[in-house]
Amino acid sequence: MKLIIFLTFYLLTHSAYALTQTEMCNQLNEMAKVFMEERQSGRVMADLINVIEQDEVATERGKKLLKDMIIDAYQRPMYSSKELKEREVVDFQNRWYMQCLKADIK
Repeated sequence: MKLIIFLTFYLLTHSAYALTQTEMCNQLNEMAKVFMEERQSGRVMADLINVIEQDEVATERGKKLLKDMIIDAYQRPMYSSKELKEREVVDFQNRWYMQCLKADIK
């Protein structure tokens, strides 16, 4: 179910219109949340990569960024307790949001 929500979000928001850095970072923050939640739920990494690869609208640069985020999520540990899972999701979101803000994307 979360993957369907992600797909809808992704397809609606990665169009060609210009985003401010804050808007883009907010979108990356949401994607980071979805990817880590999927990681913590035990979803297979290949499922997420395949969704990105099959998208015909996304740019190659956008696909690479999302694949890098997925790879990063799957390099993190998967926890069994709800509290640790939630903590990992928040930490992952914060890390990607901070990197985005520091990137000074224009």
